[in-house]
Amino acid sequence: MDEILVLKEIAAGNEAAFKLLFEERRNKLFNYLVRITKSREIAEEIIVDVFLKLWIGRELIQEIRNIDGFLHKVAYYKALDFLKIAGRNANLQKLISREIQMTKEKEADHRLLEDHGAAIFAEQPSDGEEREHADRRLQTLHEENALGFPRQRL
Repeated sequence: MDEILVLKEIAAGNEAAFKLLFEERRNKLFNYLVRITKSREIAEEIIVDVFLKLWIGRELIQEIRNIDGFLHKVAYYKALDFLKIAGRNANLQKLISREIQMTKEKEADHRLLEDHGAAIFAEQPSDGEEREHADRRLQTLHEENALGFPRQRL
């Protein structure tokens, strides 16, 4: 659907058009915010806030000439506001620090699993029994990671 038409429909109160805009733009905005905030949960909260404000002020949406730029700019300022507040709150700083550490560990675990999975499947077992063995090894890696075993065991 044409972006100008979608914005016009949103201005008229069309929830389906708003949902379409949200679904089209959410992931890109989410990735942008995670890079700024270092937290998936905080990024989600900011996205909800940005789109809620967009819906509340939808009568003016047709004045926006670059919706992506607008969403990113609003999200950026929301993230800065959050980080300023967090900078003045010791408990919030601790929570964010833990979230950043958990995110780094999850990303490292995911990369490690991808590397091990690629290595397992690179062996390209020739028969069904060997293929089943490789599948079991990969599943064991995923289960160990889900149980929180140290990465050294992997």
